[in-house]
Amino acid sequence: MRDIYKDVTDRLLAAMETAGEWNPPWHGYKGSLPKNGYTKSKYRGINVLMLWLTSMGEGFTSDTWASYKQWQLAGRQVKKGAKGTPVVYYGQMFRADQAKPEGDDKRIPFLKTSAVFNEAQLDGYIPPAPPVLLDESLRDDRIDAHVHRVGVAIRFNAGFNPCYVPALDEIRMPPFGQFKTAPHFYGTQFHELVHWTGAKNRLNRDLGKRFGKESYAAEELVAEIGAAFLCAEFGLPSRVREDHAPYVASWIKLLKDDKRAIFTAAAKAGDAAGFVVNAGNPELLAVAGDLEAA
Repeated sequence: MRDIYKDVTDRLLAAMETAGEWNPPWHGYKGSLPKNGYTKSKYRGINVLMLWLTSMGEGFTSDTWASYKQWQLAGRQVKKGAKGTPVVYYGQMFRADQAKPEGDDKRIPFLKTSAVFNEAQLDGYIPPAPPVLLDESLRDDRIDAHVHRVGVAIRFNAGFNPCYVPALDEIRMPPFGQFKTAPHFYGTQFHELVHWTGAKNRLNRDLGKRFGKESYAAEELVAEIGAAFLCAEFGLPSRVREDHAPYVASWIKLLKDDKRAIFTAAAKAGDAAGFVVNAGNPELLAVAGDLEAA
C-alpha cells in the first residue's frame, strides 16, 4: 500500500534541494519600508521593526506614519482613542566644554522617544483598492467545518501575515479571498494549525532537546510536512507546493547534517496531522505513517 506520508516527505526534500525565491501565496502586506507622512522620509533601524510589528499585529494596510502633530500639520486627524506606536530618535546636543578653549562645545548624544500613528488610524482613511479576490464559492465546506470542530481560534485580517501566536493561542490569517488559490489558503492554514498543535496543553512538542539551536528550523519543517500531510488527508494536491518548499530551503543544512532529522520531523508532523484529523481529541490520535521519532 502506498505510504502517502513518506511520499510527501521525499518530495519535500527534492523540492527543497531546488528551491528558489519564496513567493507568499497571498496578496497583502509585503513588509514595505515605513515612511513618515509629513517629512516623506523613511524610518530606519529599530523603528522599522517596531512599525512592522505593529502593522502586522493590527492589520494596518498603510506603510505611512507620523506623529499626532505632524498629521495635524498635514491637515489630517487621528481617530479618537487611537493608540500610538513608539519610535526612537537619536540626536546630539552641544554644551560648552570648560576644559577646552572658548567656543569649543561638547557633543552629548541623547535618545528620545515619541509616538506615531499609522495612516489607517486617521479619520476618513480609505484603504487602497483591494486586488481581485478569490471567490468565496471556492471554499471547501468540508474542511471549514472540520477546522471549526478542532476548536482553534483563528483571526482573519487583510493586514495579517499568517502566523500562530503562542501568547494568545490563536492563529492569524489573511482572509480567504486574498489567497491566490483555495489550496494556497488551506495549505497555509494547515501549516499554522500544525504549529498550534505543539502547545503544552496539546502535543507539548518541544524540539529543543532534540535539535538544540536548530529547534526553530525543525519546528518549521514539522509544520511544512504536517501541512502537506493534511492537504493529502483532505484531498487537496498532495505534492509539496513550490511556494512552500523554498520557505524551508534555508534550513536544508539541518537535514544534511543530521540524517535522522527528517524522520523525527516526519513523525512529529504525523502526530500533528493526526491530532487535527481527529479534531483535537488526543484519545483518537493516530500516528500517521510508519516513521518513528528518532
